[in-house]
Amino acid sequence: MADTTIYCQICGQQHRLNEMELSFGLPDDVFTIPEAEREHRVTASDDICVVDNQRFFIRSIVGLPLIDQPGEQYHLGVWAEVGAPEFKTIFDLWEEPSQSDHPPFTAHIANNIPFCGQTNGLEVNLSLTGVNTRPQLKTLAADSILGKLQAEGIYLNDTMRFLHFDQDLPEEL
Repeated sequence: MADTTIYCQICGQQHRLNEMELSFGLPDDVFTIPEAEREHRVTASDDICVVDNQRFFIRSIVGLPLIDQPGEQYHLGVWAEVGAPEFKTIFDLWEEPSQSDHPPFTAHIANNIPFCGQTNGLEVNLSLTGVNTRPQLKTLAADSILGKLQAEGIYLNDTMRFLHFDQDLPEEL
């Protein structure tokens, strides 16, 4: 997929698919904390985020199958909130080569993903996938927009909407 390029009908440019994947820098709730307080209340790295030593987030991937690119997925980089016991277990397994053998954890998406309805708080399974890869999320709400997209997939051209989500585009994929 790294070499897959697509012509964008929105901006008129060619993009490599892996460069277009939407990724959230932090959980949405971090931005509800006044900026002056964030330095003292939020600890974050590329992989984890802890708020007030009470809320725990893991950077993860939501995969959407590409209908017209069999075997390929478009990835959404989102944050998932887990409880303290799950966070400790994930932290303990983080560098373990066999981490993918652990059963999935219950988590909740911590970002609102454009074109996917209300996703902040949506219940998911978080599966550890390996030392050098981000955990994968699978929605438990099959009737949600995101659940349907994970089950049915999207077309390659639909990925352009995520790249340009801040523009005035129709809400549905």
